[in-house]
Parts: sequence; C-alpha cells; structure tokens
Amino acid sequence: CRICKNNFDVLDSLIEHIKLEHNQIFSEDYGFGIIPYRLFENSFQCAVCGEQFQYFIKLNQHMNYHFGNYVCENCGKSFLSQDRLRCHSLSHGSGFRCNECPE
Repeated sequence: CRICKNNFDVLDSLIEHIKLEHNQIFSEDYGFGIIPYRLFENSFQCAVCGEQFQYFIKLNQHMNYHFGNYVCENCGKSFLSQDRLRCHSLSHGSGFRCNECPE
C-alpha cells in the first residue's frame, strides 16, 4: 500500500484494504490490459490469486479468468478481447451461420 506501506500477498487484499482502511478507490490498471504479477526466478505468479506459471503467456491466458470483458453466452468463459471470444465461440460447434437463412 502506497499510503501506509503495508504489504499484501494478493492483489485483491490490497484493493480491499485501500477501500476499507483509506476510503479510496483503487485504480484498477488491469482494466487497461496491465497484468499484475510477481516475477520469481523460474516462474510468474498471479498477483490476484497466487497461482504460478512457468511462462508469461500462460499467466496472460490465466488473467482472462480474472478480468475478461468479453463473455461467451454458451459457457460463461470470459476473454480480454473480442477476437479471442470470436475464436472461442467456434469451439462450441455451431460453426458459421448464414445471414440469409436459418442454416
């Protein structure tokens, strides 16, 4: 915490602390695609839940579960971009639909 210098292991704890103890709104940079993480010698740790990943790209994919803005209507999974949601929706087997007829 930049105000009282307390340290927190998980980002959600810091956010809650800032709201309750300092009555301030937390600037949620992750809404702009900034990924909160900790770097260890051989892994990347999610600052939200603490899960660790060997590769940054896996952490990036994991962050969709925390901060996804685009939600699949079929299964509820969330994604950070509309393109990722569009690609995912093809996995439900509906394929492409004709704009002219019900097929």
